[in-house]
Amino acid sequence: MTSDSCITLKKGNSTCDIIRTAKFKNDLVNRRVMEKFAIEHIYWERHGLDWGIVTEAEVNKCYSQNVADILDYYDLRDNESFRAIGVGEKDDIILALLQRIIDSNQPLRQILSLFEKDLHLAKGSGIALFKHLLARKYISVDLFTPLNLDTQIRIDLLVKAREIGEVAL
Repeated sequence: MTSDSCITLKKGNSTCDIIRTAKFKNDLVNRRVMEKFAIEHIYWERHGLDWGIVTEAEVNKCYSQNVADILDYYDLRDNESFRAIGVGEKDDIILALLQRIIDSNQPLRQILSLFEKDLHLAKGSGIALFKHLLARKYISVDLFTPLNLDTQIRIDLLVKAREIGEVAL
């Protein structure tokens, strides 16, 4: 018997774990499934952890698709264009992209395409880097709406992005 997710939440200076099991709503009427859940609940309760069930009805599909898409870019070493780039050079490239995308009124795809040409990067590298910055929480966007790169997207700088900017100055 297993649980599907352990989510670590940060609350102030401390963290806490919550455990969630994912099931389709239709499976919740199955007696055997419910017996397993009762055992699972008791197990986590004895360990002092919050346990619960999540169904497809509680998951925002747009958000889920966006997160799944950007998490594929969490590690840039998976992208051939960035394998041979050192940490310092990577930070310079990130800073260059951040400078272009923040407060721009152009569609994101246009900015990323020009960025690739200017830095002589392979086609698609700009999109990969943008999604990497989202996955690594350098920047944030509204993930509850479809990520349409052909539009202007409001992008917020997060702490990591600000730290790179301060180091570069």
